[in-house]
Amino acid sequence: LPPSISRKKKCCHQNPKFNYTMTVSSIKMCRSSHLSRTASYADVQSSPPPSTRGLKLMGFIRSSLPKPYWWPTICIDLLANLHLLIVWCFFTIDSDGFKRRVRPNLFGSWHSIDYITHALETEYGVLLFTVWTLQTLVTVAIVHYHMKMPHHPKFYVGKANRVAIVCHIIGGTLASLGSWLGFVVGNSMLIKIASLAGLFLHVPSTFWQSRNLHGTREIVQPTYYFMNFLLIIKYCEVWFENGSYNSVLAMGLSVNIFALVRVYYSFIRSARMDINTSYDLAVLMAGISNVPLVMGSSACIQFVSSIILWNYYLNLLLPEYRSLMKVNRRMDIFQDTFLGRNVHLKEEMRKLLNTCNDRREVVARATFNIIAGDNNLIEMEELVDLFNGWGLVDSEKVAKQVFEDADANKDGKIDWEEFQEKFGFIFERVYAFGETEVADTGEVRVISAHNSKED
Repeated sequence: LPPSISRKKKCCHQNPKFNYTMTVSSIKMCRSSHLSRTASYADVQSSPPPSTRGLKLMGFIRSSLPKPYWWPTICIDLLANLHLLIVWCFFTIDSDGFKRRVRPNLFGSWHSIDYITHALETEYGVLLFTVWTLQTLVTVAIVHYHMKMPHHPKFYVGKANRVAIVCHIIGGTLASLGSWLGFVVGNSMLIKIASLAGLFLHVPSTFWQSRNLHGTREIVQPTYYFMNFLLIIKYCEVWFENGSYNSVLAMGLSVNIFALVRVYYSFIRSARMDINTSYDLAVLMAGISNVPLVMGSSACIQFVSSIILWNYYLNLLLPEYRSLMKVNRRMDIFQDTFLGRNVHLKEEMRKLLNTCNDRREVVARATFNIIAGDNNLIEMEELVDLFNGWGLVDSEKVAKQVFEDADANKDGKIDWEEFQEKFGFIFERVYAFGETEVADTGEVRVISAHNSKED
C-alpha cells in the first residue's frame, strides 16, 4: 500500500474496539488523528523552529506565546474573538442590526420599562418572547436534572473544577431566571442581579470549563469561546444601555444557548445519528439557533468567522496541537483502550453479576477492575491516563490531588476500599448513564448494569 494508506491502516489496528475490513470506507473512518484519545497536552512536542528566513518571525512569536499547562491554548481562544470586542466598542449589535454606540452611562438611572407590553406590540416581539420563555423552562429543567443526575466527572474532579462547576450552576441559573423574571415583572433590580451573576460567576466558570469540553475541539472549543465572548458583551450591554428592552432580551437569549446544546444533543442521539459527531453538531445547532436572534442578520457570518479564525490561529501559532484538537472526546468514562488494555465493561459486569445482585456495587467493582488492571491496585499512572482520556488539560496536577486525597494509608496505591470511599463520582456516572459501545455493524449500544446480561 502507499505510505499514506499504510499509516491509516496502522491507525485502525491500534483501535481494537473497531474491527473493520480494510476498504476505502474503513480507511476514511480512521482519519481523525494519529494521537490516541488518551494523549494529553503534555505529550505534544513543540514544533521545530522554522528553517526558512521568512518564517523566523513566526517562530519567534510561537516561542514567545504564553502556554500555561492549565490552559495551553489561551492565546488563540482570546485572539479569535478579539474582533467581537473591537466591533462592540463602537457599535451595538442586536436583532435590529448595527447601531452606532452612544456614550455609555454606567451610573445612569434605570427607568421602569413595561417590557411585556413592548414585546406584545409586534408579532416578532411575541415570537422572541415565546422562544425565550420556552428556552428558560428548558434551562430550569436541565438544572433540575443535573441536580439529580451527575455531570461527567471531569467537570468537578479537582478543587478548581469543583469551584467552577458550582459557580457555573449558580451564575447561569441566576442569569437565566433573573433576566426572564425581571423582564416579565419589569423589575430592574432582578435584571441587575442577573447580569452581575452572569458576568462574575457564569462567564469566568464557563471560560474555565471550556478547556475540558466534549466532542472534537477544533469545532467545539472555538464555538464555546465565541459564545463566552458574546455573553460578556450582552451582560455588559445591559448596564451600558441602562436596561433597555433589546439589551435585556438579548442577554436572556444568549444565556440559554448553553441549554440548547443539551436539547439538540438529546434529539441527535434519539435520531441515532453518528455518535462521533453528535456533540459537535449539537453545539453548532445551538449557536445557529440563537445567535441570529441576539445579533441580527450578520450573526452567522460572525459566528462562522470566529470558528475559522480560531483554526487559522491554531495552524499559525500552535500547530503542534492540531492533532490533539482532532481527537473526539466522547461523554464516556473510558475510551477505546486504557493503558494499552482493551476496555470490556460489559464482560466485567457480566462476570460480577453471577456472584453479586447489587448492580451499583457491580458497576463500582467493574470500574475499579478496568482502572486497576491485574494487580487490583490503582497507581498514579493509571489515574493520569484516565484523566487524559477525558481531555483534562491539567490531568497530572488533578490526578495528584485526587490520588493524595484517596490514598488514606499513603502507600502510593489505591485499593478497593479506598476506591469505594473516594471515587463515587466516577462509578456513579457509569451506573447512571452506562457506557457507549460501537458494534462491528456500526450500531451504537449503551452498556449498563441493567442490560449487561443480555446477548
